[in-house]
Amino acid sequence: MSPLLRRALLSLKLVVVLALLGASGCTLDTDVNVGPAGLIKVTDGDGQTAAINTPLPIPLSVIVVNQFGERLHDVVVSWTIASGGGALSAASTVTDELGVASVGYTTGATAGQVIIQASASNGILLVSFSVTVT
Repeated sequence: MSPLLRRALLSLKLVVVLALLGASGCTLDTDVNVGPAGLIKVTDGDGQTAAINTPLPIPLSVIVVNQFGERLHDVVVSWTIASGGGALSAASTVTDELGVASVGYTTGATAGQVIIQASASNGILLVSFSVTVT
């Protein structure tokens, strides 16, 4: 079965279940994440250049989605400096209702290339940011 057909059938099943629940007077909390994280992607902040000991003007941001491409909220994203110096504003952040997690970064005392990594799902999903310190 194609992924598109499978998704359509799942959506149809959900509509039927919601209709039955509504007819019976029950309510359902629809603010849920569907499935585990399937992808983490850089959305903003990569490739910036900043002077020594300076906060980046744009926070580093990622989006986390499930295997269907649906944005996931309340997913912990861990941030680490893989190479270079400086400081992150947090070691981990949580995705918001749009599936986005962000962190601030302040450059260190040494010029050069810095690599910052963001990971989700216990490090299984990983992306890197590159920052140039001048």
